[in-house]
Amino acid sequence: MSAPTTGTPAGSDGSAVPPALPGVRIDVPVRWSDMDAYGHVNHSRTVTILEEARVETVFKPGSPSGTLGAGAVVAELQVSYRRQLVHDDSPLQVLMWVSRLRAADFTLCYELRPRGEDESTRPAVTASTQIVAFDIAAQRPRRLSEVERATLQQWRRE
Repeated sequence: MSAPTTGTPAGSDGSAVPPALPGVRIDVPVRWSDMDAYGHVNHSRTVTILEEARVETVFKPGSPSGTLGAGAVVAELQVSYRRQLVHDDSPLQVLMWVSRLRAADFTLCYELRPRGEDESTRPAVTASTQIVAFDIAAQRPRRLSEVERATLQQWRRE
């Protein structure tokens, strides 16, 4: 898996967006076990690829938002498949940005494309997750810290 970098994501409709728009790009490998009997990346494995990109970017220990790794829950997940992904597409390009940032939660959006595909093309998969900062000991949501908010704000797009 490659280290996250600030990227120039494409819009949700596949159109190119100006370089000024924030976002993060990370490459995630497709494993042979990610394939199903039809030869494409299985739905559950696609969700795992999204998780791997999210963990490496948002929850990475030592990163400014890494404290979320000690307590965060997925409240909602939406995935839309535009076209299939196969093993030869590896590593997948995952583009991520924050679309909503509130006191205790944020929504992270994703676009998945095959390796080397131009970011102005329509993504193969679009997705979003609503993530809630969570106090494990108290078993309830908590407010995002100033550092977490500042980091997430850097990736914010309307």
